[in-house]
Amino acid sequence: PDVWTDYLKELKIIKENFKDNKDYLYAIEGKTHIECFNEWVNELKKFNYLHNHARMWFASIWIFTLNLPWQLGAEFFMKHLFDGDAASNTLGWRWVAGIQTQGKNYLATEWNIKKFTNNRFQNIKINEEAAPKIAEKIYSITEKSFTNPHLLEDKMLLVFDNNLSMELTDFKGHKFKKILIISNTNETRQIQLSENTLNFKTLLINDQLKRLKEKSVTVEVIKINELKNIKEPVYALYPTVGENLDYLKLNQLKNIEFIYREIDQFSWQYCNKGFFNFKNYIPKIVTKFNWNR
Repeated sequence: PDVWTDYLKELKIIKENFKDNKDYLYAIEGKTHIECFNEWVNELKKFNYLHNHARMWFASIWIFTLNLPWQLGAEFFMKHLFDGDAASNTLGWRWVAGIQTQGKNYLATEWNIKKFTNNRFQNIKINEEAAPKIAEKIYSITEKSFTNPHLLEDKMLLVFDNNLSMELTDFKGHKFKKILIISNTNETRQIQLSENTLNFKTLLINDQLKRLKEKSVTVEVIKINELKNIKEPVYALYPTVGENLDYLKLNQLKNIEFIYREIDQFSWQYCNKGFFNFKNYIPKIVTKFNWNR
């Protein structure tokens, strides 16, 4: 969790220092000397998505060729990506820079870009020999308990915008007093989202609202700042590290008790050493939940 918290602190300072930086402004406007990079900027803004290869190339060029802070690049992705996620995005940019896996950065190369874009781009002049960035702080794993309360009493349930699949959770059969779907707009976010991204989240929320109403569930959409008006004890599907959890902590909303999906409770024990280590346990997880049937 401290990685995300420190990132936001660093971002605030860096944004102020780079607000008038021409290289930064040219980058986010797609006006650099690198054609493929400019194309990806425009694609990201128009479609709010980039292929994983393009995301890695983009981050590498941003950090090692344009010499811009990775923090600003991570913010740019979060602003526009429909699938932007605090953990995946922040750690991904740190990994490219070489500070997530210390001393091991990712460098885009001309031949690799040409190969996987079917030679769409030519004369790609990028830095292919840059050294990894150096981190001043090393993070240790934080142990956290993911234990559900023994009794799910007749309380309200909060569902956040990154968990809009209530019908697939372990709690789909529980009779909650009411379900509140939480909308987090730019006025309560630390990273401002694009209009497209906000509209996309609204569509997702409305879709979940419709599906729950079709099942005769008592449900309502409220803004996250309205949670301060709720004084009674409530449950919340754990929103994971990010903007939603930050808001709850910042406003000290102690009447909220988190509940956790069984898939998360079981899988989180293996999330302690990067993706490839976790990948080894996927067959075990699949077997546990009979997903191969």
